[in-house]
Formats: sequence, structure tokens, C-alpha cells
Amino acid sequence: NIERKLIGQDKLLSGEVNLTLTPELANDYVVPALNEFNRRYPNIQINLVIGSHHKDLYAREADIALRFTPEPTQGDLIGRKLYPSHWGVYGSAMYLEQLPSQHRLLLWHLEFDQGWHTSIFPNAKVVAKFDQLAPLITAAKNGLGLAKLPCGLIDGDNSSGLYRLNFPIKPSIWSLWLLYHSDLKSAAKVTAVKDFLIEHLSQYTNVFSGEL
Repeated sequence: NIERKLIGQDKLLSGEVNLTLTPELANDYVVPALNEFNRRYPNIQINLVIGSHHKDLYAREADIALRFTPEPTQGDLIGRKLYPSHWGVYGSAMYLEQLPSQHRLLLWHLEFDQGWHTSIFPNAKVVAKFDQLAPLITAAKNGLGLAKLPCGLIDGDNSSGLYRLNFPIKPSIWSLWLLYHSDLKSAAKVTAVKDFLIEHLSQYTNVFSGEL
């Protein structure tokens, strides 16, 4: 707590800022923008803490989190919801060309609507279930089956080889949030990273909302 409060009083645009986020967000959206960030703030070092499990911002496992969540689960966290995350059903060109008589499905372990496929594909066969999105996306790209995936991680990648199918599904409860502890709201370097990420990611609103 003392360390967090001291850092919150730092007015210098220099030092290290720890940013936690998923591998997909890092690879597709944040890492490509680091050149521009470094040009603006050459004395701030961003440490990317990449993983699918939430880091504890209270314990300063990270200073800022880019997090897909229905809503923040820890008190004293501030920030903003960047945009809702729309999802769709996707298949690869390889799979759609074969179009098996019995659809093969790939499921995500954290799916909020576990029975989403029963009304659309009543006779489908579940062939695999994943606890992380990256291997689920890879399996769908390789034609193993159809998968329900976030549009922001697929539609923004012209080389994904995946096509969204026109099936009705419930709106997702997930949104992309940028969060940090309230003790750090006055730290200049944290504010610089926060404001840059909000500015940079705002251009992808249509991608994550499924409008592309």
C-alpha cells in the first residue's frame, strides 16, 4: 500500500509501467503501437505482463490492466470501459468448403452462454474445448470446427482465414476495460500510458463491436 501511494505521487514522465493484458491484445493491438509510444515518451519503459489470468492490481502485480470482463471485480479500481466485445460464429475456408453433414464445434471454457450452440446446431458434435482463446482460434483456422469468437480478434486480421457466419447468438456480456488502482491516478507515467492506450484503441471500436 505504501509503495503504491508513493508511486501515485510521482510527477515524472520516466520510469517503468507494468501493463497486463492477454496475448491476443498484445500481439494484434498494443505491440504494433509501441514505436509511437516510445517516440512520444522515450523515458517511460512499458513492461508487458502477458497472460490470460487476471493480475492483482492491489498487490502491484501490474499498474494498468487491459482486461476483458463483464465488469471490474475489485473495489478501488478506476478506469473506463473502452467498448463491448461482440462475438460471432466463425469457420475457416477449409471447413466451409468441406461443410460436413454433422458440424464439429470448438468451445471456450469461459463461455458465459454455455448452451449457445444447442438451438443453432442441435446435431453438432463437440470435438474440443479450450481454456484459452489463442489455441481455440488456431484450431478454428486449421479447420477443426466452428467456434464462437470475439470479432475484435478476428475481423481486424485480414489474414485470419476465418469467416463469420450469419447465426443469431446472445449479445456478449464481455467488454474491454482499462483499469488501474485509484492510488495511481496522479502518477504522470501511469497517466501517459493510460491516455495513450485509450487514444490508440478507440480507433478499433467498430472492429470489436462486430460492425466490420
